[in-house]
Amino acid sequence: MSKRKKLLLPRKLAIVLIALIIMYVGSYATLSVSGGWVISESGELRMPVLAVADVFEWQPRYGDCQLFRWTGGNYGLRGDRLGYFYSPLILLDQRYVHRTIRFIRLDRSVIEPLPAPPYAAFHPLR
Repeated sequence: MSKRKKLLLPRKLAIVLIALIIMYVGSYATLSVSGGWVISESGELRMPVLAVADVFEWQPRYGDCQLFRWTGGNYGLRGDRLGYFYSPLILLDQRYVHRTIRFIRLDRSVIEPLPAPPYAAFHPLR
């Protein structure tokens, strides 16, 4: 194999990899822009065993993923297949862009006034 052919293979692989990453991030950006807020359970507030809805959380239009506290106290992901596929981007989005809004404190008191997002920003499919 010539030296030129040896150099072309890693370059082609890098171009394909970069194109796949751009498509992955771009497709998630489209889903996120068309998504919205949902009322959800964080798993941190329970009565007595079942999780109580205590947060407003951003979800993309299709796919669902969130960091959830299970009954044993361990944190893990909860979602559907598409949500697991996009989980790194969904969790980054929820952490830095569309920050999760708590409306019930851990001492079970409701935050007043209710920090709800505008009604027009709620998830279009839920």
